[in-house]
Amino acid sequence: MGSHGMTDDEILVYLFDAIKNPEAVNFAQVLNDRRVKECRVKYNNDKWNMVYETVELFAYGTWEDYVRGRQNGKYLVLDELCTMNLKVLSLMTARKQLNTGEIPYDLLYERLGVEHGNTWELEQIVIGVTQRGLMSGYVDQEKQTVFIRNILTRDVRLSEAEQLAEKAKSWCEKIQNKLDKMRKAELEADQKDLAQFNANEDHIYKLDKTFQYVKLQMIAQAGGSSSSSNQPRTKKTKVKPTNMMTT
Repeated sequence: MGSHGMTDDEILVYLFDAIKNPEAVNFAQVLNDRRVKECRVKYNNDKWNMVYETVELFAYGTWEDYVRGRQNGKYLVLDELCTMNLKVLSLMTARKQLNTGEIPYDLLYERLGVEHGNTWELEQIVIGVTQRGLMSGYVDQEKQTVFIRNILTRDVRLSEAEQLAEKAKSWCEKIQNKLDKMRKAELEADQKDLAQFNANEDHIYKLDKTFQYVKLQMIAQAGGSSSSSNQPRTKKTKVKPTNMMTT
């Protein structure tokens, strides 16, 4: 729901409703709303600044940021619902900062504003994130570890987005170089296989030529022997000796 047509007082309610929404994860759209920006410029006072800073906290900050800022009166005092919402968002940030899907309880107590050793409260936050459909995972009470498979992402500041873009560009270049090397190696292997194939074909061709030559020679020799053995034999006649009489 946009803020078009809202009065200035309704804009305040619009901002309060945003941080109370248990399903809200991204608040940049609220901060960049035209009417919200107009009111912030128009009412440049502590009241509006505190409300706006609190919404910005929900967009980019964590429970630890809230504790530090609240001491200086920077943020609104959060009720129970808003407190849970911010702790849920802080868990999402912890997953990103720690860069692991297996987070020991000890690394989450301070980040989520939970008294050290109060496993029940910590587990309730994790269960809350899962029930809201913001994360898929579970808690292992025996190992005192939160296992996170998938989790939604929060808003990022423009400066952080630029850094992420640079990292993505560098990553893409590395992947491209890797793919180029793989293609080159594959091409060289194909050329080597082709050369081997051609060599084998040439060898087979020569063997076949040799075989055909030997075959023709054997046929020729066999033909010569056969023709000589098939010639008719001349019948020999016995000449009787004659008795010559002398006178």
